Amino acid sequence: RHHHHLPLFQLLVDAVGLIGASPAWSRDDQQGLEAWAGQYLDWLMHSGPGQEVGRAGDHLGTWAELQAAALALFAGQEEEARQVLGQRVPVRLEEQLDEEGRQPRELGHPDSLSCCLANLVLK
Repeated sequence: RHHHHLPLFQLLVDAVGLIGASPAWSRDDQQGLEAWAGQYLDWLMHSGPGQEVGRAGDHLGTWAELQAAALALFAGQEEEARQVLGQRVPVRLEEQLDEEGRQPRELGHPDSLSCCLANLVLK
């Protein structure tokens, strides 16, 4: 359940940005991937598994929020991205850090150091 690497969609967006000017990447390819991103965002926000990870109060929930923001931006859903980054992420940050800057939910994991670091990298 714990994956300590960048969410794959962010890497995909970077890769698409790099090949976007190439004749090998067509407008249809771009539009198809944008449509897929919108469908994946819908799944992430509304499916049972997507909502479950979104409710996670640790780094997995943070990753889900950031992935949703990346998907929304890529799919042209700027209002959704604003909502995620402007409303949900700040609340999540507030919930995960205590007054002394500790991450109690991450400290409860057996691999707490890597979970804390993963959460900080994402924030």
